Amino acid sequence: MASGIGETARSSTLTVELFHSCVIINVKTNNCFSHFFIMTDLINIMDSIIRRHRSIDVAESEFKKMLYDDEILHQDYKEWCRREGFTERKGFIEYCHAYIDREESLWDVLDNPDE
Repeated sequence: MASGIGETARSSTLTVELFHSCVIINVKTNNCFSHFFIMTDLINIMDSIIRRHRSIDVAESEFKKMLYDDEILHQDYKEWCRREGFTERKGFIEYCHAYIDREESLWDVLDNPDE
């Protein structure tokens, strides 16, 4: 009766791997394969640096030092830039601008609640 459901359940797999500072989730269902790559630590690190310094130049300098000192972080950053469509040279700066824009838009909403 429920053979369709049982077959689907038996032919589905889910694996979760920790790779450097990332979580990789692989899902295979009925010969379809999905791969989710979540880079949690990198985003948290970049956010923390931006919040701490509030200056793009100073934040970028600190981030570059971190990349130089930590090869795993550097590899994660390279992968993130590739996925987001940024060059390594400009990826952090572009992220800083987007972060600042998000922060400013939050204040805009608070300043103009009727809009």
